[in-house]
Amino acid sequence: MISSTQPKKSVRDEVFSQRSPTPQCWQMWDRLDSKLIELDEFLAYWQLSRAELARLCHCSLDTVDRWFVTGRRHRPPTEIHKRFLGQAHALWSKATS
Repeated sequence: MISSTQPKKSVRDEVFSQRSPTPQCWQMWDRLDSKLIELDEFLAYWQLSRAELARLCHCSLDTVDRWFVTGRRHRPPTEIHKRFLGQAHALWSKATS
């Protein structure tokens, strides 16, 4: 049996040590991460079903349904949901231009 004097690298070390983000990567992230978009503004530009909105915003269809009802059941999108909308808008606008 051959013993190794070097410590074994974990999978975690290998995954995270592949390469570092460039300054351009961070600039892109900052632009992508900084925009919050209101639901009505997003829907004026993009046509999505409620199921697609749920997928995009990482939430349930029930949550999305509450965005569209009036009365006691109404709940507006949270800041996190608006951030997902903003990120999608930024990416899709660049992809379709």
